[in-house]
Amino acid sequence: MGRRMRARDLPAEARAALDRMLREDRWTLTEIREALTAQYGEDADIGETSIWRYQQLVKTSTERVRATREAARLLVGELVEDGTDTPRALTELVQSLIHQAALAAHTGETVTPEQAQRLASALKSVTEAYGSVVRTSERIEAAARRKLLEEQAAKLAAMPVKAGVTEATKAEIRRALGIE
Repeated sequence: MGRRMRARDLPAEARAALDRMLREDRWTLTEIREALTAQYGEDADIGETSIWRYQQLVKTSTERVRATREAARLLVGELVEDGTDTPRALTELVQSLIHQAALAAHTGETVTPEQAQRLASALKSVTEAYGSVVRTSERIEAAARRKLLEEQAAKLAAMPVKAGVTEATKAEIRRALGIE
């Protein structure tokens, strides 16, 4: 029997099964090893120690993601008190992360190209989403303004000419409101 595999060296299907079993969190290391060996044979010859190490890596990564999400939620909450400008706050947050990565690279810390690419991609996505939100908001505001002007024009047209309100006065009101 040769050297056992590490989790990252497993075939894609076996690794997906390993990930699923770890997520379910109801299997012992021995049961996981036996299930993988039974289903995938020697293609999944992995030791319990390797499974345990991979499990620790997954837990650490999951905790980091959870902590990052919580930090982002709190930062967005700090940046956006009324919740109306979340896309702008997210853009600022991603820009801040890119800035931190650039500083880390400058100080000699390692920033992988994949990390930089993910941050750039996230910034692009957030910026596009923000632009979409802005355009949608502008369309909604323009439609609301048109509707208000139509209502004001209808009320002004229905207003009878009486004491002090002449047609000239009504025309001046229309010009002031931007109806004409």
